[in-house]
Amino acid sequence: MKFILHPGFLSIDCGSPDATNYTDPSTQIQWTPDASLWADIGGWSATAVVSPPTSMKDQKQYTTLRYFPQNKVLNHSKFCYNLPAVEGSYYLIRATFWLGLTSLYKTHVSGQIRFRVIVDTYEGVEVIINFPQSNPWFEEMYIPAQSGRSSVSVCLSAASDSSDMPFINSLELRPLPSTMKPVEMIKNTNYALRTVWREDSGAYSDVPPILRSVIIDEIIHEFKNLGRFK
Repeated sequence: MKFILHPGFLSIDCGSPDATNYTDPSTQIQWTPDASLWADIGGWSATAVVSPPTSMKDQKQYTTLRYFPQNKVLNHSKFCYNLPAVEGSYYLIRATFWLGLTSLYKTHVSGQIRFRVIVDTYEGVEVIINFPQSNPWFEEMYIPAQSGRSSVSVCLSAASDSSDMPFINSLELRPLPSTMKPVEMIKNTNYALRTVWREDSGAYSDVPPILRSVIIDEIIHEFKNLGRFK
């Protein structure tokens, strides 16, 4: 299946050693390495290689990550990606977090890593990952581009005493059609929306466990067992 790629798609492979963009052969989505974004911040970030999830072993964005050691001298605990956006437009933002069996560094709680994700001026979302991971942690938000700005910021924060070093595997921005239900809800409420769960309740057994819709690249989790609805 080939994906319909719309103008404005941005897919960032965090921690990738590649010097140029590459195309994922399974989705035909083009990925951009983030090395140039952090080239000037020295020891504020580091990269690592991890084993990808079994079901996603051919997707390169799950094989590397970027993490952000807290800089005690400069007291720097918030690290931001600024993604290009058009004022008055609406976007799906997706950040993906995958370490696998265990953390690569010491955390406050053994077997767990905790930090916050902050998108633009909206209240931060706490990411709490327990090890071993069975699936990547996806954090998704539907947001409007702020008035007077040409970008959307996605920040990883370790500001609190209980926070660990944040990390990220990939970051994606998808422009949304104005007729989509989430966009209508944002317009009516003036709130950003966060994805809690998305299921394909009518999936057959031969459907992959994680699908991507062809219009805006939403991730859909298969839900096969409908026994509780009988």
